[in-house]
Amino acid sequence: MPAGKGAAAPWELGFQLSERNGALWSSLKRRLVAHAAAREAGMTEEEMGDALRRLATLLGPEFGARLPTLPPALLASLAASPAAVADGVLALRSALPPPCDVGAMVARAPGLALSPPPAAVLADAVASLAATLETDPRTIRRLLSHHPDLLDVAGVRAAVAEGRRVLGAAFAVSSIVADPRTRFKFQAGDLLIPYDQYDAGSPEATGGDGGSGVERGGGG
Repeated sequence: MPAGKGAAAPWELGFQLSERNGALWSSLKRRLVAHAAAREAGMTEEEMGDALRRLATLLGPEFGARLPTLPPALLASLAASPAAVADGVLALRSALPPPCDVGAMVARAPGLALSPPPAAVLADAVASLAATLETDPRTIRRLLSHHPDLLDVAGVRAAVAEGRRVLGAAFAVSSIVADPRTRFKFQAGDLLIPYDQYDAGSPEATGGDGGSGVERGGGG
């Protein structure tokens, strides 16, 4: 029997159901993460909700979108220290001027806002990355907006060295500048740094269980 006028095609209905289920699952994950973070921080769920709204104001809409993926311990630390987060964002904006989008960067690595590396360390990291990737500091600051994991300078160097070892003259470092994710083809084990992990005992860590985060430079 022909479908009535205006009726959705079967594949469109499937897409709508999938989209709706995805939204429901994301909402459920958000609530579960917020609940676990509230317990971790010793807050009520209402207090945590207020704290998350303040954080979204500080860190921007991308932070809210990524909230369901954040470790509850990190979220609890952020929620308990809004003043420190605000100070951290200001420090990052001072150390990493445009074209770095600090709002986008901390949405992907919120631990950076909680404990930003010293300005001298960030400057050294930018200079080292520019040399390793054969580009300029401005380009590096732009890349950091959406790829804060590049601050694992040692990991980037290792990936470039491995790319050259495996591919020889066929390896182009410009491929990493064009898409920093391509370097993961040449990283393994401890050099794979997941986003957003935060170790309170390592203030300058940008993430990862075995990664070095931002390399320390002279000064601080």
